[in-house]
Amino acid sequence: MARKLTKKQRHFVTEYVENGENGTEAALAAYDTDDRQNAANIASQNLKNPTVASKIEIALEKKGVTLDKVAERINESLDATKWAYDRESADYLKTEAPDFGARQKGIDTVVKIVGANAPKKTQIEFQGVLAVGDIEEIRKALQG
Repeated sequence: MARKLTKKQRHFVTEYVENGENGTEAALAAYDTDDRQNAANIASQNLKNPTVASKIEIALEKKGVTLDKVAERINESLDATKWAYDRESADYLKTEAPDFGARQKGIDTVVKIVGANAPKKTQIEFQGVLAVGDIEEIRKALQG
């Protein structure tokens, strides 16, 4: 059976969903801290907690935010184009010019979600004495 949330965790869930899913801001609002680093750590712990994560997912679904909608928005960002202000109509118009900043954010989000940014781990076994020159050769070999 899932554990119940504390009052602060419930407040965190509410703030997280209402503020656009910013964990640090939610922790600053829900917990007794003004320190952003501390709030980021609290947010990280809360988001890793299966009970908190489940409540967030339920709250987001109630708001109409589903994984399919998130994936759709990320996909849209990969083809983002710039907007330009039209003085005649006093409105913003979509252009054909690529918005590379938005596209990069979309790519970064996808990479983060799939874990492709995890560092490659290489195991090296060595016996003997290692000279400074050897270290440079190893570094070059590892870099390709």
